[in-house]
Amino acid sequence: MKRFFVLIFVLGIGFASMAQKIEAGLMGGAMFYVGDLTEKATSSPKHLAGGMFLRINMNPWISLKGNVLIGGISAADSTSTKQFSLNRNLSFKSKISEFAAEVEVNLTENYKSNGERKRCVPYVFAGINVFHFNPQANLYDSLSGKTITYELQPLGTEGQGLTKYPNLKPYNLNGFALPLGVGVKLHFADKLTMGVEFGMRKTFTDYLDDVSGYYAENDLISAQYGPTAAKLADRTNEVLPGVENPKATARGNLSTQDWYGFGGILISYTFIKQSKYKCNQF
Repeated sequence: MKRFFVLIFVLGIGFASMAQKIEAGLMGGAMFYVGDLTEKATSSPKHLAGGMFLRINMNPWISLKGNVLIGGISAADSTSTKQFSLNRNLSFKSKISEFAAEVEVNLTENYKSNGERKRCVPYVFAGINVFHFNPQANLYDSLSGKTITYELQPLGTEGQGLTKYPNLKPYNLNGFALPLGVGVKLHFADKLTMGVEFGMRKTFTDYLDDVSGYYAENDLISAQYGPTAAKLADRTNEVLPGVENPKATARGNLSTQDWYGFGGILISYTFIKQSKYKCNQF
């Protein structure tokens, strides 16, 4: 991911020489996720997220933007209205760090040739990013009387890495995603811009929540990774004592992959290359 960020920075410097205006700013808002443990985006818990961005206005219609964004996602079956999810009883939380390169297409002219710019400019955007995630879950330890947080990927909760299944590999904690969304830029001063943006990230992993396919043999997970791993792999017995899900029972939905999203406010400062740069009302 460091190489990706350096690439964005170098490209930004290269484009700066041909861009009319460059903006640098901060972004803040909420991050959420859509996957196996959510029924819809509106039911997903919202977590604070923030970062910084560099925007290069190539012409009145097209802008390039690179950003760094850090936030978090989570979900729990205990909040579901579906009996399957309530019985499954899984939960997770994860921090998300992303480095993105996006193209913004303005739906009205951002500025005119004389430097005057519109007060309100709606836009759509799409791009590519690399991101890091690390799903975790809490488990109460009756011996210590404390709730302990465990990283789930090393525990092979769906049989990843078990000797019996050599082809079932642990999932990667780094991935690519395709950001897409909408926003509005509000030019309220000569050098300051405030915007509102909402976007989704289509990932190519089904493991943001550590849930994807089927239950593995819990005794094999326990033997190779320990009893804690087995408890976190199958948590149905916490709500239905004595019940264990048989091998190959559906644990998640293999036909869909996970998404995460961000909505928030962007504030930027514009470095002006033209002497005349005034705001028009509309």
